[in-house]
Amino acid sequence: MNAGYVWTCVLILFVTTYFTRLLPFLIFKGNIKNKFIRSILAYLPYAVLSSIIFPEVFEQKGMGLLPAVVGFFVAVILSYKEKSLIIVLAFSSILTYVFMVLDPYITSFLHLS
Repeated sequence: MNAGYVWTCVLILFVTTYFTRLLPFLIFKGNIKNKFIRSILAYLPYAVLSSIIFPEVFEQKGMGLLPAVVGFFVAVILSYKEKSLIIVLAFSSILTYVFMVLDPYITSFLHLS
């Protein structure tokens, strides 16, 4: 892989990422008055959260069932309490990681393995 190919890929990724983030600012100038679009934007963080969390819970990818379930329930509880998306993702990720580290000790203590 040569440097020109890598820089071309980086440039393409930069342009696509930049324009997808810039388009909403260009299209929606000022306050959004359309109720339909406002309702879609109101539910968008929950849709993003669901698309991030649900596949990880069901696939588990080697992390085990307990960390996946703990992260899922933490995300559900914090979302129900209307915390921001960043807070929900941060706390659920941190607790999932903690339970991934502690999972061998918990399963051996409970004799689940």
